[in-house]
Amino acid sequence: MALVLTGRREHRKWLRDSLMDAYVDFLGASFNRGSGRARRLRLSNQAPDARALRSLQERASGVHADSNESLTRLRLIAPASVVKAAEQLHTADDDRWYAAAEATPVPNEDEWRRLQARQNEARERFINEARHSIRLDRAAAITPYHGPYESPLFDSRS
Repeated sequence: MALVLTGRREHRKWLRDSLMDAYVDFLGASFNRGSGRARRLRLSNQAPDARALRSLQERASGVHADSNESLTRLRLIAPASVVKAAEQLHTADDDRWYAAAEATPVPNEDEWRRLQARQNEARERFINEARHSIRLDRAAAITPYHGPYESPLFDSRS
């Protein structure tokens, strides 16, 4: 009997650890797309630096692939409510990236803030579903950061 209990406990620990890794990877990809930087680059002048935009697109493509891989892991091990929230966040991330990097014209400030609010709502929903699945309380609300820090390695407003 002790062996069975130990096996169940180990399985629950493995599942919780695996879920946590998948949740962190998926959420990290959402924050690392670089949509804000792409939009700022396109708004910076009439003819944005094609090399810089291509570099951002390559980075975003890699992040999107990572997000897809994490979403696949979630589909295999996460509860349906988490997967649904993840899919909604994935769509919000894609919509914001498309608007920033490809849409013509580049979205105005009001439209951009609407896309950001939709993305933040999807992030909160995903975080809360993920936390619920591992028996944690609801998370604090996400508030957009619009501070002075900006680095070529980290886009705080992505």
